[in-house]
Amino acid sequence: MEFFTFECKKCGTKIKKIKNFKDVFLIKSGRIIECKKCGTKYKVPMLYSKFFSLYNYLLIGGLLPIILITLTVFLDQLLGHKVANELGIWVWLIAILLYLFIELILAILLPLQEMKQEEESKNGTG
Repeated sequence: MEFFTFECKKCGTKIKKIKNFKDVFLIKSGRIIECKKCGTKYKVPMLYSKFFSLYNYLLIGGLLPIILITLTVFLDQLLGHKVANELGIWVWLIAILLYLFIELILAILLPLQEMKQEEESKNGTG
């Protein structure tokens, strides 16, 4: 799928941005992606990486229940109280799936930039 790949700027090879489920969450916090053909390394720009590291830290630290409750209340209002009561636990499942979909969209839309030599040596990869 074109959404999950980008083209290497040096050799033109298609590189998978998201290879497995955990990449949806890790790409935002600075996971390095390497072109298998030419070895060029890419990652999310530092500004995005810092912001989403804080976002993930707060999320793990307790924001997730608040987000899920907010999504559940939103779905309750959207579907109507009677329908939401009939769905019961399914509303929570829909809220979780909606959250995962938002995470996936963020991972797809985030730009990647080529890593510089200084960054590679700082990360211990060069």
